[in-house]
Amino acid sequence: MIKKTAEATERCKKKIIQESKNPKNVKDETLRYAEFIILFTTFREDKFNTEEILDLYRWRWQIELAFKRLKSLTGIGQLPKHDEQSSRAWISSKLFISLVIEKLTSKLERLFPPCGESQAREYRL
Repeated sequence: MIKKTAEATERCKKKIIQESKNPKNVKDETLRYAEFIILFTTFREDKFNTEEILDLYRWRWQIELAFKRLKSLTGIGQLPKHDEQSSRAWISSKLFISLVIEKLTSKLERLFPPCGESQAREYRL
């Protein structure tokens, strides 16, 4: 657990209140937790420091987002074929499409950085 910057904490608290069905009923504990990044892990403290654990988690999250994007853009989450040969061809074509999409979007991201990238830097130790 590490403490967020004052600016990051305020943004998080505002978001919690805005997204609450009844802002008057937001618990004090919830707002208190908004002051911290809390991450549960099985990494041993003698092997990894806090910065390394947070970096590994950020990388893991990027992988999760990549798979989510892959499934969303290509529909690869549901395999419609039943025989092995057509399934392999279907998956291969979807993976090829995803590589083309990734190549195109990486070029666009250089011109237009993703939303929240400047915010992510604030959470670094």
